[in-house]
Amino acid sequence: MRLRWLLSAGLPCWLSLLVGVLLGGVLTSSLTFHLWWCSYDSLSMDRQMLSIVRVNERINWARKQPSLQEGECVCGADAERLRRAAVGATEVVSEQTLEPALRALTNRTTAEPSERTLSPRVLSKNPEGFKEYIQPSLKSTSQPPSDLVYLSGEYSLKKPLLVAVVTSSKDLGRAGAVYDTWGADVSRVLFFVGEDCNISHPAAVGLPIVRLQGVPDEPGGSVSKTFAVLRYLYENYAESFHWFMRIRTDAYVRGQRLERTLAKLDPQEMVYLGLAVTGKLGEENKIRLQAHEHYCLGGPGVILSSGTLKALGPKLDYCLGAVDYYNGQGTGDLWEYDDVELGRCVSRTLDLQCSQSTEAKAYFVHDYGNNPLTLKSIQSSLVDRDLLSYHPVTDTTKMRAMHVAFRQADFQEAARKTELMAGEVKELCQAATLGDSGESCKVVAMCPDPQRCPSAGIVNVAPKSFPASTRLNYLSWEYFGPSELYSDRLPDPNLVFRSHADRKHELQLALGKVAQAASEQSGRYIKFRKVVNGYVRHNPARGSEYIIDAEYQDPRSGKLVETRVSLVRPLATNYITLQEASNSEATVNFVVPITNVNERFKEFMVMYEDLCLKTGEKTNLVLAVYGDKDVEFIQSVLLTYQKKYPRAGMVIVEGKGPFTRARALHLGMSHLRDEDLAFHCDVDMTIRQGFLDRCRRNTVRSQRVYYPEFFKLYNLKYVYRLSEPPSYLKIRRPHGHWAYYSFGMICIYKSDYDSVGGMNTNIVGWGEEDVNFFEKVLRKKLEVLRAPDIALIHRWHEKQCSRKLVRKQYRHCMSSRAEHLADRMELANYIYELGLEIKPPSKAKNATYVADDLYEDTGPLEDIFNEAK
Repeated sequence: MRLRWLLSAGLPCWLSLLVGVLLGGVLTSSLTFHLWWCSYDSLSMDRQMLSIVRVNERINWARKQPSLQEGECVCGADAERLRRAAVGATEVVSEQTLEPALRALTNRTTAEPSERTLSPRVLSKNPEGFKEYIQPSLKSTSQPPSDLVYLSGEYSLKKPLLVAVVTSSKDLGRAGAVYDTWGADVSRVLFFVGEDCNISHPAAVGLPIVRLQGVPDEPGGSVSKTFAVLRYLYENYAESFHWFMRIRTDAYVRGQRLERTLAKLDPQEMVYLGLAVTGKLGEENKIRLQAHEHYCLGGPGVILSSGTLKALGPKLDYCLGAVDYYNGQGTGDLWEYDDVELGRCVSRTLDLQCSQSTEAKAYFVHDYGNNPLTLKSIQSSLVDRDLLSYHPVTDTTKMRAMHVAFRQADFQEAARKTELMAGEVKELCQAATLGDSGESCKVVAMCPDPQRCPSAGIVNVAPKSFPASTRLNYLSWEYFGPSELYSDRLPDPNLVFRSHADRKHELQLALGKVAQAASEQSGRYIKFRKVVNGYVRHNPARGSEYIIDAEYQDPRSGKLVETRVSLVRPLATNYITLQEASNSEATVNFVVPITNVNERFKEFMVMYEDLCLKTGEKTNLVLAVYGDKDVEFIQSVLLTYQKKYPRAGMVIVEGKGPFTRARALHLGMSHLRDEDLAFHCDVDMTIRQGFLDRCRRNTVRSQRVYYPEFFKLYNLKYVYRLSEPPSYLKIRRPHGHWAYYSFGMICIYKSDYDSVGGMNTNIVGWGEEDVNFFEKVLRKKLEVLRAPDIALIHRWHEKQCSRKLVRKQYRHCMSSRAEHLADRMELANYIYELGLEIKPPSKAKNATYVADDLYEDTGPLEDIFNEAK
C-alpha cells in the first residue's frame, strides 16, 4: 500500500479522491488523471503553503514600516502583481491586514550594487580599474536575492522559459526547422540575427525574429551578438520569464521536459546551468581562465535564471571591455568565444560557476564526433537517454526525426504513468471501500484489443476515433504513394520523400508492420513489393493512423496479391487491425449536375470515354440536366457515344424548375438502387487512372464514405505567360492547389445517402449544399475518409458570382473565385508586369446591398478579374 505517497499530494486531493471512490463505484479515467495531477502538483502545493507562512512574516515586517504619504497610491501593474502575490494567504489574513504589506512592498527600493560606467575603450587603457576581474579571488562576493523580492515573483504571471536562438541569414533554414519542431514546445522562442540580415528570405516567413542593431550578421555565435542578445533579454523580458536559454540552431531541445526540470529550481537564485567545461586542450593560455573557473559550453545551450540575468545585465558593457583588454594582451581573437566570455563574465562579476553536477552532464549532451547521428541511432539509443538538449544537429531532416522520436517517447512515458496511477487508484479504492471488500473497485485502462488484455479489476477499452461533428474539427488524411506525399496542410501540394527522410523513415516503420500483418493473414511469408495507396493522419485520441493498400508477391508461386491493412500506432505500443473488405467489383455510378455547360460537357465526355468506355470499366453515367436547350444539346452529344458504345449505361434525367446543385444531385440519386455506389462529380473534372479503384476501396456500405480532395488548376495564363502549357500537368504549386474547402466530390452508397437524409434541396444559389451534407454524414456517425486524390483534377473555368446571392454565399463564391485564379506569387508577378494599380476598397455604400460592409473588399479582385479577361 502506498497511502503515504497519496497523502503527500495534499489533503484536498485525497479527500476528493475518497469521495469519488465512495460515490462512483467504478472509477473513470478522468479520476485517474485527477490523481496523477494531484501527485504531479504536490511540489507546487508545498511551495504555496510555504509562501503563506512567508506572507505572514512579511505582514509583521510591514507593520513596522512607514505608511504611504498623502497623495500616493498603490496602482497599475505593481498593485495587480502585489495583490496576486497574496493568493493562498486569504485563509490566514484579511484584506485589511494585508494592505500594509502591499503598501510597504510597493514603496520599497532596492539599492543596486555599484556599477562601473567606464567605456570598453577606457577599460582597455586602465587594466587596474578592473583588477579583480582579471585576477579574481576565490571568496564569494555575490549576495543572494532578497527573500522579500522572491515573494513578489513567486506568484506573478511569469512564463517558465524564453529560448533565445542565435542565428544568421545562412541558418534561417535550420531556424525554420527549430520553430516547427521543438520551438513549439517551449513557452517562447525568439530568433536573433544581425542588423544586416535579409529577413525577407522565404525561410524567415512567420519566424519571430529580432534584428540586433549595430551587430553584424555573422554565421554562428560571437561575443558581440551573444552579449547583445543578453542585453535585449535583460531590458525587455527580465520581469516576464523565470528562465532564459541561449542556444544556436544546430541543437535540439526537449522543451517540455526542460521546463518541468527547471520548475524544481528557484528562478530568483543565482543559477548558471549547462555542460561545464574548461576549454580545449592547449587553449589554457589563450582563453586565460583560472584553474577553478568553468564555463557552460554554448553548443548544448546555456541557461540563466531571472535572478542571474537581472544581476548580470548591468555588467555586460563592463565584460565587453575585458574582452577588448585580453585581445590587447596578445592572447588571440576572443570575440568568437562567446560561451567562454559569458562564463568569464558570470564568474568574475557574480562569482558563479557553471554547474558541474553529474545530472547536468547527462542533461546537456555534446557529441564530439565519436558517435555520428543517424536515423537508426535516434530510434535505437538516443531516445532512451534522459537528456534535455543535444548538440550538434546540423541536418534538418534528423532534427525532425528526433522530434518525432522524442514525442513518441513522451507518449509512452505518459502511458506508463497512467498505468501506474491506475494501480494506485485501485489500491486506494480497496482500502477505502466498505462492505464489499473492494469488489466494485475497477479502473479504466486503454488497450488496443480488450480481448487480448485480460486483467482482474481493470476495464479495458479500445481507443476510439476523434468524435468529429462538423467540418471544422474533422481530421483529414494525407495521401502517399511510393515516392511522394500529398497534403492540403503543406505550403506545397506534394512532398518528395527523398528530401524529407524523417517522413520516409516513419512510413518505412509502418510498412514493416503492414508486411508482417499481411504475412500473418496469409499464413506464410509474402514479399512486399510496392505501395498502391496510402493514407496517414495523426489522431489525438488514438495516435498515428494508417490505411495502406500494398502489393505483395508469394516467393514460391510468384503470384501477386493486394491487401489493405489498417495500422494504428497509439501512445504506448503498435497494434494492427485488418480492414473490412470493400466491394472491389462495384459499379460506380457517376451523378453529374448539368446546366449551361455545353462546351465543357464535350470535354467531360472525351475524358469519360478515355477513362471508362474504352477500358470497359464498370460505370454508369447519370446526367441531371436543367434547361430545355441544355437537354436538347446533351441528348445530341450523348447519342453519338450511345451508338459507339451501345452497352454503356448512360441516362439523362430532366429536371424541372430553377437549377441548384443540391436539387440536381438529389434528382440523380433518386434513380439509383440502395446497393448502388454513387460518385458525385462535376462536369469540369478531369479524372485519371486509379480513382475508380480508390472510390471502390474507400467506400464501405453502412460503414464508410469517401470524400476525395481534388486538385484545382489555376488559370494557366498566369503560369505559362510566354509558352504553351504541357498536355499533362503535374501536381505542383504553380499549377494549382488542393481544394480543402470543397466537399462536393463524394463516393457513397445510395442506402447511406438516404439514411443521412439526402441533400438539402432548400438551399438556393451557389455553394453550401456540400458542407451541409458533409456535416450530416458526420452526425450520422459514418466513418469518413477524406484525403487528397491525385487522380482528380478540376479544370479552370471562369466563374461568375451573382450579387443576388445571400451574403455568406457571395463571400464564399468570391473567395473561391480568387483562390483558383493563380498562385499568389505568379499573380503578383503578373500584376507587376502589367503595372496594374490596385486601389484600396471604396467606402461608398451601394443601395442595392443589404450589408455592404461584407462586400467592400471585392473591389481589387474585380480589377484583377477584368484585366484577366
